Amino acid sequence: MARELNSFGEDIYGLSGSIKLDSSVKKILSYRPILANILKDSCTDFSKYNVDEIISMIDRIHMESIPVGPGQTNDPIRGENRESTIPGEGEIRYDIRFNVASAEEDGALDRLIDLEPQYNGRRRSYDFETRGIAYCCRMVSEQLGHEVLRGNHYERIHKVKSIWILMESSQQDSNTLSEYAIREVNHIGECSYTPRTDLMSTTMIRLPKDDEWEKAKNPPTRLMELLSTLLSNRIAPDEKIGLLENKFAIACTSEFVKEVHDMCNYSEMIAERSAERTAEEVSVRFIRNLMEGMHFTADRAMDVLKIPEDKRALYTNMLEEEKTSK
Repeated sequence: MARELNSFGEDIYGLSGSIKLDSSVKKILSYRPILANILKDSCTDFSKYNVDEIISMIDRIHMESIPVGPGQTNDPIRGENRESTIPGEGEIRYDIRFNVASAEEDGALDRLIDLEPQYNGRRRSYDFETRGIAYCCRMVSEQLGHEVLRGNHYERIHKVKSIWILMESSQQDSNTLSEYAIREVNHIGECSYTPRTDLMSTTMIRLPKDDEWEKAKNPPTRLMELLSTLLSNRIAPDEKIGLLENKFAIACTSEFVKEVHDMCNYSEMIAERSAERTAEEVSVRFIRNLMEGMHFTADRAMDVLKIPEDKRALYTNMLEEEKTSK
């Protein structure tokens, strides 16, 4: 039977692959050795520790939707919050939430961390930097109803950090890492004590498009090379695993290897479907030009263009959708 898909069917077909790819990317980035490398090279507090030490500090990694409001977690540094719903503040869904709980007595390294992989080409009505700051504010406000804050002990609020991996950035912005944080500015005199200006920060790691590694204005750091290799659509899965293990010293478990293969398969499926869809749109444009320029019927135009029979129903549907969308 000829394959017939309306625009909704096409959207679902593409959406299914996109959802699977999105999920696979999050699973790969939530692998502890990957998280440890990200922390070591993007957060100065962790730069002096080796990857194994940082891995031991990473507490529960969570990617499931669990609603949370003030006071709903047993421990703010060991909770499993990915979805945050606070009355009057709306809902936030984090991609990857995890905690760092170190053995340091002063708790200087303890913090709540949010990791957000995003395609930089998807910018719409907001910017990622502002969104990252908003996510940090929410992670702070989530702690306000917890028992450790009873009695207005605001000094017990744990640090929070939101890290954004922005894929497919422009050549100008690629291979840049920027941090946005609170800072003290003394306009009159100087304060005699040091307030907590390190409470929250958001970091943007901007990676180049997959086919523009060599064109990026800025040279990549080790972390950027690692992430670009990990998320590349151009590197075959087995070659990618070899690079991760030999060049970046990432110990790859069988589960992680499977996720890398799945991610590459989903990426290939989406690329193939995108190319197929583009070819179909070009064919429809030729059909429409003949209909408008030569006053042909759709069938006559498809006869002239020698469109295969099994494609004609699809193109007829696409022509009808164009007509109704105008």
